[in-house]
Amino acid sequence: MQTNRFKKSFGGREKFFTKKSQKTKKNLYVGDCVVRAIAHATKKPYKEVWDQLMDLSKKTLQMPNEEINYSSYLKSIGWQKQKPFRNPNNKTIRVAHFPAEPRGKYIISTRNHLTSIVNRVHLDTWDCGGYRANSFWIKK
Repeated sequence: MQTNRFKKSFGGREKFFTKKSQKTKKNLYVGDCVVRAIAHATKKPYKEVWDQLMDLSKKTLQMPNEEINYSSYLKSIGWQKQKPFRNPNNKTIRVAHFPAEPRGKYIISTRNHLTSIVNRVHLDTWDCGGYRANSFWIKK
């Protein structure tokens, strides 16, 4: 069974919050998983993704990290939502064992979290590899 390697990454967020401006490391662990996952998978700068989600949020009156908002954004930049992969017991596959292609880019929805896998490397601020990979997004 394939395992995706985990690599801690803040997706560019750390550029805006220097260590001096943080009282604790916990300040980097905030509810910006949507921005980070999209920035990782699309290779867009963190601030660009942030701005585009905020602009869309102003039009939809939905919070930037709500599924209705980021789904619309991802569709607008050519990404398609896919149904989850299932194992022989009909359970969804864990993020760590997600069948990623060697050069694939994926944005994966788990329960209340978005993460990304790029080139079989799981990029996030923390290892959610044990979470079930529900729906996911791929670039078409």
